Amino acid sequence: MATAVTMPRWGMIMEEGMVVEWLKKEGDEIKRDEPILIVESEKVDNEVTAPAEGVLRVIVVDEGETASVGAVLAVIAAADEDEAAIKAILTQAAQQPSPASSSAPASDSHPPATSALPPSPSKPRRIVISPAARRLAEDKGIDWQNLQGSGPRGRIERKDVLRAIDAGAKPGKRLPLSPMRKAIARRTLQSIQAPQAALCREIDITSILRFRRDLPVGEQGGDKPPTFTAMLVKAAAMALEKTPILNALLEDDSIWLDENVHIGVVVAVEEGVMVPVVRQTNRKSLRDIASELGELIQQARGGRLRSEAMEGGSFTISNAGPLGIDFFQALLYPPQVGALGVGRGRARAVVVDGEVVERTMAYFCVSSDHRVVDAAPIGRFLHDMDEIMQNPDLLLREIK
Repeated sequence: MATAVTMPRWGMIMEEGMVVEWLKKEGDEIKRDEPILIVESEKVDNEVTAPAEGVLRVIVVDEGETASVGAVLAVIAAADEDEAAIKAILTQAAQQPSPASSSAPASDSHPPATSALPPSPSKPRRIVISPAARRLAEDKGIDWQNLQGSGPRGRIERKDVLRAIDAGAKPGKRLPLSPMRKAIARRTLQSIQAPQAALCREIDITSILRFRRDLPVGEQGGDKPPTFTAMLVKAAAMALEKTPILNALLEDDSIWLDENVHIGVVVAVEEGVMVPVVRQTNRKSLRDIASELGELIQQARGGRLRSEAMEGGSFTISNAGPLGIDFFQALLYPPQVGALGVGRGRARAVVVDGEVVERTMAYFCVSSDHRVVDAAPIGRFLHDMDEIMQNPDLLLREIK
Protein backbone atom coordinates (compact mmCIF):
# COMPACT_ATOMS: atom_id res chain seq x y z
CA MET A 1 0.00 0.00 0.00
CA ALA A 2 1.36 3.41 -0.97
CA THR A 3 1.97 5.74 1.99
CA ALA A 4 2.81 9.41 2.09
CA VAL A 5 5.69 10.84 4.10
CA THR A 6 4.53 14.25 5.29
CA MET A 7 6.10 17.20 7.06
CA PRO A 8 5.62 16.68 10.82
CA ARG A 9 4.91 19.46 13.29
CA TRP A 10 7.45 19.97 16.06
CA GLY A 11 6.36 22.69 18.45
CA MET A 12 3.18 24.71 18.68
CA ILE A 13 4.22 27.53 16.33
CA MET A 14 5.91 25.52 13.59
CA GLU A 15 4.42 26.29 10.19
CA GLU A 16 7.04 24.92 7.80
CA GLY A 17 10.31 23.04 7.63
CA MET A 18 13.25 22.77 5.25
CA VAL A 19 14.56 19.46 3.98
CA VAL A 20 18.23 19.46 4.95
CA GLU A 21 19.22 15.99 3.80
CA TRP A 22 17.63 12.85 2.42
CA LEU A 23 19.20 9.85 4.16
CA LYS A 24 17.67 7.60 1.52
CA LYS A 25 17.35 8.01 -2.24
CA GLU A 26 14.63 6.99 -4.65
CA GLY A 27 14.61 3.22 -5.10
CA ASP A 28 16.05 2.44 -1.64
CA GLU A 29 14.29 -0.09 0.52
CA ILE A 30 12.84 1.39 3.69
CA LYS A 31 12.00 -0.16 7.05
CA ARG A 32 9.26 1.23 9.25
CA ASP A 33 10.52 3.76 11.83
CA GLU A 34 13.86 4.03 10.03
CA PRO A 35 15.22 7.62 9.72
CA ILE A 36 14.86 8.66 6.09
CA LEU A 37 15.49 12.42 6.07
CA ILE A 38 16.51 15.39 8.21
CA VAL A 39 14.30 18.46 8.44
CA GLU A 40 15.25 21.84 9.88
CA SER A 41 12.27 23.12 11.82
CA GLU A 42 12.12 26.25 13.92
CA LYS A 43 15.66 26.19 15.27
CA VAL A 44 16.82 22.58 15.24
CA ASP A 45 17.37 19.61 12.93
CA ASN A 46 15.03 16.64 13.36
CA GLU A 47 14.98 13.15 11.91
CA VAL A 48 11.82 12.07 10.12
CA THR A 49 11.19 8.34 10.31
CA ALA A 50 9.41 6.13 7.81
CA PRO A 51 5.70 5.58 8.54
CA ALA A 52 5.70 2.29 6.63
CA GLU A 53 7.91 -0.38 5.09
CA GLY A 54 8.57 -0.49 1.37
CA VAL A 55 10.55 1.35 -1.27
CA LEU A 56 11.12 5.09 -1.47
CA ARG A 57 9.37 5.50 -4.80
CA VAL A 58 9.07 9.29 -5.16
CA ILE A 59 10.81 12.24 -3.48
CA VAL A 60 8.58 15.29 -3.80
CA VAL A 61 10.56 17.91 -1.86
CA ASP A 62 14.27 18.07 -2.60
CA GLU A 63 17.09 19.07 -0.28
CA GLY A 64 17.14 22.80 0.41
CA GLU A 65 13.42 23.19 -0.31
CA THR A 66 10.79 24.26 2.21
CA ALA A 67 7.37 22.73 2.77
CA SER A 68 4.49 23.54 5.08
CA VAL A 69 3.45 21.32 7.97
CA GLY A 70 1.58 18.30 6.62
CA ALA A 71 2.83 18.69 3.05
CA VAL A 72 3.82 15.51 1.19
CA LEU A 73 7.58 15.03 1.15
CA ALA A 74 7.76 11.59 -0.47
CA VAL A 75 5.85 8.40 -1.19
CA ILE A 76 6.73 4.93 0.10
CA ALA A 77 5.24 1.93 -1.71
CA ALA A 78 5.96 -1.66 -2.55
CA ALA A 79 8.44 -2.28 -5.35
CA ASP A 80 5.67 -3.61 -7.57
CA GLU A 81 3.07 -1.02 -6.53
CA ASP A 82 1.00 0.31 -9.41
CA GLU A 83 2.06 3.81 -10.49
CA ALA A 84 -1.61 4.78 -10.44
CA ALA A 85 -1.70 4.34 -6.66
CA ILE A 86 1.24 6.74 -6.23
CA LYS A 87 -0.31 9.29 -8.56
CA ALA A 88 -3.57 8.98 -6.65
CA ILE A 89 -1.78 9.97 -3.44
CA LEU A 90 -0.30 13.09 -5.04
CA THR A 91 -3.61 13.99 -6.66
CA GLN A 92 -5.52 13.52 -3.42
CA ALA A 93 -2.89 15.53 -1.56
CA ALA A 94 -3.32 18.46 -3.93
CA GLN A 95 -7.06 18.49 -3.23
CA GLN A 96 -6.82 18.55 0.57
CA PRO A 97 -6.98 21.84 2.52
CA SER A 98 -3.66 22.96 3.93
CA PRO A 99 -3.11 21.87 7.52
CA ALA A 100 -0.50 24.58 8.13
CA SER A 101 -3.07 26.82 9.78
CA SER A 102 -4.39 24.09 12.03
CA SER A 103 -3.80 24.58 15.73
CA ALA A 104 -3.55 20.88 16.50
CA PRO A 105 0.11 19.85 16.82
CA ALA A 106 1.51 16.53 15.71
CA SER A 107 3.29 14.76 18.53
CA ASP A 108 5.78 12.71 16.54
CA SER A 109 7.41 12.21 13.17
CA HIS A 110 4.90 9.64 11.87
CA PRO A 111 2.75 11.30 9.21
CA PRO A 112 -0.86 10.29 8.57
CA ALA A 113 -1.82 7.51 6.21
CA THR A 114 -3.15 8.13 2.74
CA SER A 115 -6.70 8.60 3.95
CA ALA A 116 -5.90 12.08 5.29
CA LEU A 117 -3.28 13.51 3.01
CA PRO A 118 -2.42 17.22 2.94
CA PRO A 119 -1.52 19.16 -0.16
CA SER A 120 1.68 18.65 -2.00
CA PRO A 121 3.97 21.64 -1.61
CA SER A 122 4.41 24.00 -4.49
CA LYS A 123 8.01 23.62 -5.52
CA PRO A 124 10.05 26.81 -5.80
CA ARG A 125 12.00 27.37 -9.00
CA ARG A 126 15.20 25.33 -8.95
CA ILE A 127 18.06 27.66 -9.75
CA VAL A 128 20.96 26.15 -11.72
CA ILE A 129 24.07 28.19 -12.42
CA SER A 130 27.37 27.32 -14.04
CA PRO A 131 30.49 27.49 -11.85
CA ALA A 132 31.99 30.27 -14.00
CA ALA A 133 28.78 32.31 -13.82
CA ARG A 134 28.60 31.86 -10.05
CA ARG A 135 32.21 32.96 -9.53
CA LEU A 136 31.64 36.06 -11.65
CA ALA A 137 28.40 36.94 -9.85
CA GLU A 138 29.94 36.56 -6.42
CA ASP A 139 33.02 38.54 -7.46
CA LYS A 140 30.85 41.41 -8.72
CA GLY A 141 28.38 41.23 -5.83
CA ILE A 142 25.44 40.27 -8.07
CA ASP A 143 22.43 38.47 -6.61
CA TRP A 144 22.35 35.66 -9.17
CA GLN A 145 19.37 33.91 -7.55
CA ASN A 146 17.06 36.45 -9.21
CA LEU A 147 18.56 36.16 -12.68
CA GLN A 148 16.86 34.48 -15.63
CA GLY A 149 19.11 31.90 -17.25
CA SER A 150 19.39 31.42 -21.00
CA GLY A 151 20.98 27.97 -20.86
CA PRO A 152 19.33 24.53 -20.96
CA ARG A 153 16.48 24.20 -18.43
CA GLY A 154 17.01 27.82 -17.39
CA ARG A 155 20.65 27.37 -16.41
CA ILE A 156 22.33 30.69 -15.63
CA GLU A 157 25.39 31.17 -17.83
CA ARG A 158 28.28 33.62 -17.60
CA LYS A 159 26.72 35.75 -20.34
CA ASP A 160 23.56 36.12 -18.21
CA VAL A 161 25.62 37.57 -15.38
CA LEU A 162 27.46 39.90 -17.78
CA ARG A 163 24.11 41.05 -19.15
CA ALA A 164 22.92 41.82 -15.64
CA ILE A 165 26.10 43.80 -14.94
CA ASP A 166 25.64 45.82 -18.16
CA ALA A 167 22.01 46.45 -17.20
CA GLY A 168 23.13 47.97 -13.92
CA ALA A 169 22.17 45.17 -11.57
CA LYS A 170 22.47 46.37 -8.00
CA PRO A 171 25.50 44.88 -6.22
CA GLY A 172 24.66 42.86 -3.17
CA LYS A 173 23.37 39.51 -2.07
CA ARG A 174 19.84 38.43 -1.23
CA LEU A 175 19.70 36.10 1.75
CA PRO A 176 16.48 34.17 2.34
CA LEU A 177 15.22 33.90 5.88
CA SER A 178 16.30 30.60 7.40
CA PRO A 179 13.78 28.46 9.30
CA MET A 180 15.38 29.73 12.51
CA ARG A 181 14.92 33.40 11.55
CA LYS A 182 11.33 32.67 10.48
CA ALA A 183 10.69 31.02 13.84
CA ILE A 184 12.15 34.03 15.66
CA ALA A 185 9.97 36.33 13.55
CA ARG A 186 6.84 34.35 14.41
CA ARG A 187 7.78 34.33 18.09
CA THR A 188 8.32 38.08 18.02
CA LEU A 189 4.98 38.76 16.34
CA GLN A 190 3.26 36.45 18.80
CA SER A 191 4.98 38.19 21.71
CA ILE A 192 4.11 41.77 20.78
CA GLN A 193 0.42 40.89 20.63
CA ALA A 194 0.44 40.70 24.44
CA PRO A 195 0.01 44.00 26.37
CA GLN A 196 3.46 44.13 27.93
CA ALA A 197 4.98 46.05 30.78
CA ALA A 198 8.58 46.05 32.00
CA LEU A 199 9.81 46.97 35.48
CA CYS A 200 13.50 47.22 36.34
CA ARG A 201 15.64 47.30 39.44
CA GLU A 202 19.36 47.96 39.78
CA ILE A 203 20.81 45.18 41.89
CA ASP A 204 24.18 44.84 43.60
CA ILE A 205 25.77 41.60 42.36
CA THR A 206 29.13 42.07 44.10
CA SER A 207 28.44 39.39 46.70
CA ILE A 208 27.27 36.70 44.28
CA LEU A 209 30.25 37.27 41.97
CA ARG A 210 32.61 36.96 44.95
CA PHE A 211 30.68 33.88 46.11
CA ARG A 212 31.11 32.26 42.69
CA ARG A 213 34.81 33.09 42.63
CA ASP A 214 35.41 31.62 46.09
CA LEU A 215 33.17 28.55 45.69
CA PRO A 216 35.29 25.39 45.97
CA VAL A 217 35.59 23.67 42.59
CA GLY A 218 33.71 20.40 42.58
CA GLU A 219 31.32 21.38 45.36
CA GLN A 220 28.77 22.94 43.06
CA GLY A 221 28.71 22.67 39.28
CA GLY A 222 31.11 19.81 38.63
CA ASP A 223 34.75 20.47 37.78
CA LYS A 224 34.33 24.24 37.57
CA PRO A 225 32.24 26.91 39.31
CA PRO A 226 28.65 27.32 38.10
CA THR A 227 28.11 30.10 35.59
CA PHE A 228 26.44 33.33 36.62
CA THR A 229 23.52 32.35 34.38
CA ALA A 230 23.11 29.06 36.25
CA MET A 231 23.02 31.04 39.49
CA LEU A 232 20.36 33.31 37.99
CA VAL A 233 18.26 30.26 37.10
CA LYS A 234 18.50 28.89 40.64
CA ALA A 235 17.75 32.29 42.18
CA ALA A 236 14.78 32.86 39.86
CA ALA A 237 13.37 29.43 40.71
CA MET A 238 13.50 30.31 44.40
CA ALA A 239 11.92 33.72 43.85
CA LEU A 240 9.20 32.35 41.57
CA GLU A 241 8.07 29.94 44.27
CA LYS A 242 7.22 33.01 46.33
CA THR A 243 5.58 34.77 43.36
CA PRO A 244 3.83 31.97 41.46
CA ILE A 245 1.77 34.31 39.28
CA LEU A 246 4.99 35.05 37.31
CA ASN A 247 5.39 31.32 36.72
CA ALA A 248 1.96 31.10 35.08
CA LEU A 249 0.76 30.36 31.55
CA LEU A 250 -2.12 32.28 29.94
CA GLU A 251 -4.26 29.71 28.12
CA ASP A 252 -7.36 31.12 26.42
CA ASP A 253 -9.34 32.76 29.25
CA SER A 254 -7.66 30.92 32.10
CA ILE A 255 -4.38 31.06 34.01
CA TRP A 256 -2.43 27.86 34.58
CA LEU A 257 -0.26 27.88 37.70
CA ASP A 258 2.35 25.13 37.46
CA GLU A 259 3.59 23.72 40.74
CA ASN A 260 7.00 23.27 39.13
CA VAL A 261 9.27 25.96 37.69
CA HIS A 262 10.56 25.26 34.18
CA ILE A 263 12.99 28.01 33.14
CA GLY A 264 13.99 28.67 29.55
CA VAL A 265 17.40 30.23 29.00
CA VAL A 266 18.15 32.28 25.89
CA VAL A 267 21.28 30.94 24.17
CA ALA A 268 23.00 32.78 21.32
CA VAL A 269 23.84 30.57 18.33
CA GLU A 270 25.22 31.31 14.88
CA GLU A 271 21.95 32.28 13.17
CA GLY A 272 20.01 33.65 16.13
CA VAL A 273 18.91 32.30 19.49
CA MET A 274 17.58 29.09 21.02
CA VAL A 275 15.75 28.75 24.31
CA PRO A 276 16.39 25.35 25.94
CA VAL A 277 14.39 24.65 29.09
CA VAL A 278 15.78 23.48 32.43
CA ARG A 279 12.83 21.64 33.97
CA GLN A 280 11.79 21.51 37.60
CA THR A 281 14.44 24.03 38.64
CA ASN A 282 12.69 24.50 41.98
CA ARG A 283 13.46 20.85 42.78
CA LYS A 284 17.11 20.86 41.70
CA SER A 285 20.34 21.92 43.36
CA LEU A 286 22.59 24.59 41.93
CA ARG A 287 25.03 21.85 40.93
CA ASP A 288 22.36 19.94 39.00
CA ILE A 289 21.10 23.10 37.29
CA ALA A 290 24.63 24.13 36.28
CA SER A 291 25.37 20.68 34.86
CA GLU A 292 22.11 20.40 32.94
CA LEU A 293 22.27 23.96 31.61
CA GLY A 294 25.85 23.45 30.45
CA GLU A 295 24.85 20.35 28.49
CA LEU A 296 21.86 22.10 26.91
CA ILE A 297 24.02 25.04 25.83
CA GLN A 298 26.58 22.69 24.26
CA GLN A 299 23.79 20.90 22.39
CA ALA A 300 22.33 24.20 21.16
CA ARG A 301 25.64 25.56 19.90
CA GLY A 302 26.59 22.20 18.42
CA GLY A 303 23.33 21.86 16.48
CA ARG A 304 22.29 18.81 18.53
CA LEU A 305 19.43 20.29 20.56
CA ARG A 306 16.14 18.46 20.12
CA SER A 307 12.86 20.32 19.65
CA GLU A 308 11.37 18.86 22.82
CA ALA A 309 14.23 20.43 24.84
CA MET A 310 12.73 23.86 24.04
CA GLU A 311 9.15 23.04 24.99
CA GLY A 312 7.30 23.44 28.26
CA GLY A 313 8.96 26.53 29.74
CA SER A 314 7.06 28.55 32.34
CA PHE A 315 9.49 31.49 32.64
CA THR A 316 12.43 32.75 30.55
CA ILE A 317 15.78 34.31 31.45
CA SER A 318 18.01 36.25 29.06
CA ASN A 319 21.45 37.20 30.35
CA ALA A 320 22.80 39.85 27.97
CA GLY A 321 25.75 40.73 30.17
CA PRO A 322 28.30 38.83 28.04
CA LEU A 323 27.17 40.93 25.06
CA GLY A 324 27.96 44.18 26.87
CA ILE A 325 24.29 45.20 27.12
CA ASP A 326 23.41 47.35 30.13
CA PHE A 327 19.64 47.58 29.98
CA PHE A 328 17.02 45.85 27.86
CA GLN A 329 13.47 44.48 27.84
CA ALA A 330 13.40 40.71 27.43
CA LEU A 331 11.04 39.17 24.90
CA LEU A 332 8.02 37.32 26.27
CA TYR A 333 7.44 33.75 25.12
CA PRO A 334 3.64 33.30 25.14
CA PRO A 335 1.82 31.62 26.76
CA GLN A 336 4.39 32.50 29.45
CA VAL A 337 3.57 35.74 31.29
CA GLY A 338 7.03 36.62 32.61
CA ALA A 339 10.63 36.96 31.43
CA LEU A 340 13.76 38.28 33.12
CA GLY A 341 16.43 40.23 31.29
CA VAL A 342 19.77 40.86 33.03
CA GLY A 343 22.36 43.35 31.82
CA ARG A 344 26.10 43.40 32.38
CA GLY A 345 27.65 44.14 35.74
CA ARG A 346 29.46 47.47 35.96
CA ALA A 347 31.60 48.93 38.72
CA ARG A 348 29.73 51.84 40.26
CA ALA A 349 30.24 54.22 43.16
CA VAL A 350 27.30 53.67 45.50
CA VAL A 351 26.43 54.66 49.06
CA VAL A 352 26.41 51.77 51.55
CA ASP A 353 25.87 52.50 55.26
CA GLY A 354 26.62 56.16 54.68
CA GLU A 355 29.88 55.55 52.84
CA VAL A 356 30.70 55.74 49.14
CA VAL A 357 32.05 52.37 48.05
CA GLU A 358 32.66 50.51 44.79
CA ARG A 359 30.08 47.90 43.91
CA THR A 360 29.27 45.84 40.80
CA MET A 361 25.73 46.76 39.78
CA ALA A 362 23.44 45.30 37.10
CA TYR A 363 19.93 46.02 35.87
CA PHE A 364 17.34 43.26 36.31
CA CYS A 365 14.25 43.90 34.16
CA VAL A 366 11.09 41.79 34.23
CA SER A 367 8.80 41.81 31.18
CA SER A 368 5.25 40.69 31.90
CA ASP A 369 1.89 40.14 30.27
CA HIS A 370 -0.21 42.88 31.85
CA ARG A 371 -3.36 40.80 31.40
CA VAL A 372 -2.08 38.55 34.17
CA VAL A 373 0.64 40.35 36.12
CA ASP A 374 0.62 43.80 37.72
CA ALA A 375 3.47 45.79 39.26
CA ALA A 376 3.25 44.44 42.81
CA PRO A 377 4.19 40.79 42.05
CA ILE A 378 7.08 41.96 39.89
CA GLY A 379 8.28 44.21 42.68
CA ARG A 380 8.22 41.28 45.13
CA PHE A 381 10.07 39.06 42.67
CA LEU A 382 12.82 41.64 42.10
CA HIS A 383 13.07 42.21 45.85
CA ASP A 384 13.62 38.50 46.38
CA MET A 385 16.19 38.37 43.58
CA ASP A 386 18.00 41.29 45.22
CA GLU A 387 18.03 39.47 48.56
CA ILE A 388 19.50 36.32 47.00
CA MET A 389 22.16 38.31 45.15
CA GLN A 390 23.16 39.86 48.50
CA ASN A 391 23.03 36.50 50.30
CA PRO A 392 24.19 33.95 47.69
CA ASP A 393 24.68 31.21 50.28
CA LEU A 394 20.89 30.81 49.99
CA LEU A 395 21.55 29.14 46.66
CA LEU A 396 23.07 26.16 48.47
CA ARG A 397 20.10 25.49 50.71
CA GLU A 398 18.74 21.97 50.76
CA ILE A 399 15.92 21.11 48.37
CA LYS A 400 12.76 20.23 50.24
